[in-house]
Amino acid sequence: MPKGTQEANPIRYLLMGSPHNNGIVSDGKSRRATCQALLYENYMTLQVKKIYDEGSHVPFVARLWIGICNLRDDYLLAIDKDLNEGRKIFDGNYKPVLDSLVTMRVSKRNIDSLIQNLYQKALRGELLKKQNNVIEITESIDIKLMQQFSVFINSGGRVLKSMQPLLKHYDIEIGFLFQKEAQFKEGLAKLEEQDVVLTKYISSVRYSWSEKFLNTRNLLEHHGLVLPEVTYKINGNDITPSEPKIADQNVTDYINKISNHIFSFVEDLIVFSFSKQIPASMKVTELIESQRNPVDPKRFVISHISDVGEPWILKFENTGFY
Repeated sequence: MPKGTQEANPIRYLLMGSPHNNGIVSDGKSRRATCQALLYENYMTLQVKKIYDEGSHVPFVARLWIGICNLRDDYLLAIDKDLNEGRKIFDGNYKPVLDSLVTMRVSKRNIDSLIQNLYQKALRGELLKKQNNVIEITESIDIKLMQQFSVFINSGGRVLKSMQPLLKHYDIEIGFLFQKEAQFKEGLAKLEEQDVVLTKYISSVRYSWSEKFLNTRNLLEHHGLVLPEVTYKINGNDITPSEPKIADQNVTDYINKISNHIFSFVEDLIVFSFSKQIPASMKVTELIESQRNPVDPKRFVISHISDVGEPWILKFENTGFY
């Protein structure tokens, strides 16, 4: 190595805090959130390698990537915070959340793909072979399915864990949500003295899905929970697979519902955190879908209290995210 030079130090970083584009690129038709690997070399030479790319037509990107970045900047301007410093703080806390959300979403896609491909092969007659009295099922997805299910559950758990320090920065403590019932009720009672709206939301989250989800994660991590195997119904030369069930639901239905819940949980509480910190003269407003620009798909905006639109109020909704 020539004298005076330094070996490049590769650093993986999420380009959310860029002062120019928040890690978001526009082609005039949609905006693409890019998760990129950056290589820093001496003299600040920058190499960018794109490893993730999707458009704003995808709700996950529009709401948890572009939308959160936009609202972050609106919030920082509303509280008169230095933009670069504020971005650095928020992005440092949000990065582990977003990383785990992305992993969740990839594993969900993989599970859906495994199941759908199995169904398609069955329909094409590629899954069953018969020879004399021997019946052969030509492909099993049980091991791959269990691997992806484990990734999904563990990533979801990391999202919830990573949200705690992010919210704590805004003086919101939710650690009691993940504790046993007695500690949860004690924490909820303390929270009710400060914020009735957040108390109602946290209670709904607990009893609607988070407690059951974390019980599943605990069974997986500490008690060897294993998905049931795919079962098959054979009728002559036809074979019909049935996907395994978890919590009395098909595994694809289960992961879809949990994804909806966790994605909404992240968005709801980040927006709520911002709404609690902005001046009384400002408000957070939710744009209905028809009001959103497809190139810049903001769902929430921060505006003056006298502007058109009712202030957004945090509430638990058991609806889809996709």
